[in-house]
Amino acid sequence: MEDNGRPLTPQSGFITIFPKHKAFDQESFDYLYRPILGANAFTLYIGLRDLADDVPHKSERHKHSTLLNWIDLDLKQLLISRKRLEGTGLLNTYYQCDSLGDFYLYQMNLPLSAEDFFKDDLLETLLEDVVGVDRVVELKKYLINPTIDHSDMSDVTESFLSVFHINKDKLAKKQKKIIYEKNNLINNEFDEYQGFDFNTFFNYLDLNYINKESVIDNKKLLLAEHKLYGFDEKVLANLVMQCVNLDSNNLDELQLKRMVADVYSKQMLHSNHVTEINSKTHEHSFNDQEQELIKAFKYYTPIDFLIKLKKERNQFVTNEEQLVLQNFVKRNVLSNSVINVLIYYLINDREQNILNKNSLNKIANDWLSHKIQSPEDAILYMKQYNQRKRHKVVYSSNKTVREKMPNWNKQKVDQDKVKINKKRIDQLKKELAKKKHEKNE
Repeated sequence: MEDNGRPLTPQSGFITIFPKHKAFDQESFDYLYRPILGANAFTLYIGLRDLADDVPHKSERHKHSTLLNWIDLDLKQLLISRKRLEGTGLLNTYYQCDSLGDFYLYQMNLPLSAEDFFKDDLLETLLEDVVGVDRVVELKKYLINPTIDHSDMSDVTESFLSVFHINKDKLAKKQKKIIYEKNNLINNEFDEYQGFDFNTFFNYLDLNYINKESVIDNKKLLLAEHKLYGFDEKVLANLVMQCVNLDSNNLDELQLKRMVADVYSKQMLHSNHVTEINSKTHEHSFNDQEQELIKAFKYYTPIDFLIKLKKERNQFVTNEEQLVLQNFVKRNVLSNSVINVLIYYLINDREQNILNKNSLNKIANDWLSHKIQSPEDAILYMKQYNQRKRHKVVYSSNKTVREKMPNWNKQKVDQDKVKINKKRIDQLKKELAKKKHEKNE
């Protein structure tokens, strides 16, 4: 059996690493993860944990036949279950072929606490799809530590300065320094992201009704929502103002996640989602079909592009794929347009039916090391590499030595450029023209 081009047989070796000395949240695993994993994936996690090595060594590996017998699954069921663990963040999988044969390393991750689980909108949405909204509300009440309303009581807690005595002049200087450094850090971080103008965003906010610090604390969330769904500064500011906790005037991040997803879903139904197309250089390096494809890479947000691509293949985007893509976008390591090239390469060129986290990370790391910053850069890099791989053969001592391939490109590539499907190009051109017409009306 093949695992994305890699051999996986009962004789394939594996080693499991489990963080045994960290606290394991059993209730979170039982009540929150089991429903979305399903019985087989839940059993696989337990089986891998049982077979984890105290002191792992590559030379001391188990065979997959041991694992299959232990959990009573076949190879196909194991592979499907393993991908579910990977998609939910419970497992990282690594592969190598050495002198002892094929070898998989399973690095297990602990389940999130209930508080952190419900902060992840995709995991919570996935759980709601499985068990229903009412059951999720019950689980929150059960798993999250309850509090008592103390608004009618007097706070008699002693303050830090009433207990500890510190030189006031030193304290004042320290506070000024901290505020100065924090402001510089915030400004520098905001400047690093070119696609979202925080100064414009804050101008749209009514700071009389929302605590600015609570917004700044959720900067990464705002950038992720902007990058994933394509909302501009004005739209996102309006959504933020609707998600203010009236008691504290702080931003309610969970409410914002839900509202953004809800608004996006409604916009998708009415086809009103619009993103700017930015002109780029390099156009002289590409033919007409490639240039149209590049325009599509720049037009769509990653989630839009994945939905469009899967729809053209008569497929749908799974919840696991949404989770993988959202987590990848949140890392902010590649621009939207480059992420779209990456999606196109995996789904179209590699013909992967499911967007896989491991493949996504492997190629992204290689592209980052080669300073790929635009879709033009990505396409040129792939064309040049494939051309170099085909022609570069060095003869030394009557032995033929071929250039080593990056891990992400070990699967077969049919030609020296990104595979272009004319039917898809024509469809994308029609949709882009339609969007431009709607925008100008």
